[in-house]
Amino acid sequence: QVLITSTQLVLIAAFIVAGLRFTPAVPVRLALDGAAWREIVSPSFAISLVYVSYAFTGWNAAGYIAGEIRAPQRTIPRALVAGTVLVTVLYVLLNWSFLRTVPLADLAGRVEVGALSAQAMFGRTGGVVMSATIATVLIATISAMVLGGSRVTQAVMADLPPGRALGRALGRRATDGVPRNAILAQLALIIALLLTNSFEQVMLYAGFTLNLMSLLTVLGMLRLRLRAPDAPRPYRAWGYPVTPLVYVALSVWTLGTLLRQRPLESISGLGTLALGIAVWWWAQRGARVVRAKR
Repeated sequence: QVLITSTQLVLIAAFIVAGLRFTPAVPVRLALDGAAWREIVSPSFAISLVYVSYAFTGWNAAGYIAGEIRAPQRTIPRALVAGTVLVTVLYVLLNWSFLRTVPLADLAGRVEVGALSAQAMFGRTGGVVMSATIATVLIATISAMVLGGSRVTQAVMADLPPGRALGRALGRRATDGVPRNAILAQLALIIALLLTNSFEQVMLYAGFTLNLMSLLTVLGMLRLRLRAPDAPRPYRAWGYPVTPLVYVALSVWTLGTLLRQRPLESISGLGTLALGIAVWWWAQRGARVVRAKR
């Protein structure tokens, strides 16, 4: 994981350097005029934030493996801050490189932006090589999500009351500590999503669900601070309560816009939440029955 991620960072840095040294055919103008501000508050901009959020997806993944991290109180905050800052800098510089190498009009509606930029800088062959390289280094992202996501599944299933077959199967780790059953369950879910053959719909559905979960997490933190103000807090939220409230406002705006503009994907995300609540209720009901029998 460290080797592949390091290679990914080196390639991104090299791409940025090449883009900054490239002489743009058309001067890039980024001044925010009236039309730009209207776009920022438009529904299409809110939907685009879902795709932007994928660049930062995983910023909180260090918390997923907190139980396997040495000195988590010190390490996790450092990882969260350093990771977010690094991704932000690379994201801004990389997009600046795209804008310098490919006219904005040519980027409209195009998915293979990196390939277009590489082709402008290195020619057709260079574009093909860079596209293959970009696809290859995505292994780092996939690997990280397998590591982090499977730990979440395993931990949630392990919290189910004793006696539940689902909890026993997915909440168990192998003798070497790897949650193999949770990884296989994650793989099955991914294959099911791939078989739908609807890339944009899956992206929006997953983006809506991820943003909804993050929103609920922050709301849970606000609730805990109000209900238990004197509870021990190894890590305090920076800028509280302004920063979480700003995050809540932006998330509600994005999710509300998605719900209006993309109802099918959004309702599917809400259905996922409802399913999770149903599983939790079923598990808690089973626990109450077990306690009553005792």
